Amino acid sequence: MKTVAANIDQIFGKLTPPPGPTEIYKDPVEGLSRVLVVGIQLSLIIGAFFSLIYLLMGAIDWVAAGGDKETLQKAQAKMRNAFVGMLVLVFALTLFVLITGNLLNIIQIDGGGFQFILPRF
Repeated sequence: MKTVAANIDQIFGKLTPPPGPTEIYKDPVEGLSRVLVVGIQLSLIIGAFFSLIYLLMGAIDWVAAGGDKETLQKAQAKMRNAFVGMLVLVFALTLFVLITGNLLNIIQIDGGGFQFILPRF
């Protein structure tokens, strides 16, 4: 029976499981911090994208308003709201960096990106 098992290993070779993703599973804390960073970046990008779209919609409405005062005021309100949305994004990012970076020392800014330093027990 040993010869059959030895022959099978010689015929098929030794089976090894495939490696997982190299960066995420090395350190779970680092993987979690990368997930948080990507989530924050995506939310900022999506928010900025929708604010720009809303700003462009307001500009198009302004041009299309012609001489109608009510339509012009609605277009101005759209553009104002889009600008306020962009300011909220900037203030939210600034407040996040201030609280997590300066007060709690959870993040470090490396090369234009965030690196979370989560506490370990």
